Amino acid sequence: MVGHPDRRAQLRWFIVHPEYRGLGLGKRLLQESLQYSKEKGFRRVFLETTEDQKTAIAMYERAGFRKIAEHENHLWGVHHIEQTYELQLP
Repeated sequence: MVGHPDRRAQLRWFIVHPEYRGLGLGKRLLQESLQYSKEKGFRRVFLETTEDQKTAIAMYERAGFRKIAEHENHLWGVHHIEQTYELQLP
């Protein structure tokens, strides 16, 4: 989690090693990250991902994140649609 001055937190580098995927660790890490953000007084959490991360996006959406932006990117010669998701914290 990276704090920003406008009381937003950014979820960065949220990656679970392939050998440990499907065990619920991602969901648990996400829940812990959101709880941490609430405890620190953040009002919103956002993250950036790419459209091909379907499993992760589904997990974010189940947690309440909503897509707020997207744009094309050709970084390192690879075409992606980058997406930004945000969650309002209670």
